[in-house]
Amino acid sequence: MNHDTQLFIYRQAVNKTLTFHHHEIEAGLRRAHEQEEFIYTVWRKLLTLGWQVSIAMDNRFNTIFYIRCYDLSISEQKTHINVVLADVAEVVPEDERLYASSWKQDYLSCEIAFYDSIPGG
Repeated sequence: MNHDTQLFIYRQAVNKTLTFHHHEIEAGLRRAHEQEEFIYTVWRKLLTLGWQVSIAMDNRFNTIFYIRCYDLSISEQKTHINVVLADVAEVVPEDERLYASSWKQDYLSCEIAFYDSIPGG
């Protein structure tokens, strides 16, 4: 195989990888747009608890709310979050986190993490 053929194969691989990532980003952006109203609803409901709440997004456009409440155990915080979100989402515990999925459209979802359960949090 000559050098030009090898370079062409390499460029094809680069283009294939770029195309894959481009499609992943577009899908993530569509999901983020579809979830926006649900995320704002969850955000507003969590703020009613009066705790520190911050929001982040991972590189796959999944939303994560970080909760900090010094007065209650994580177990008690989970109970309060279940109550606050009960009318808009199903809240499911998984390990030290909660996952909330919209009652209307279960593909609309977010994660809730607690600073006390995050290593170095």
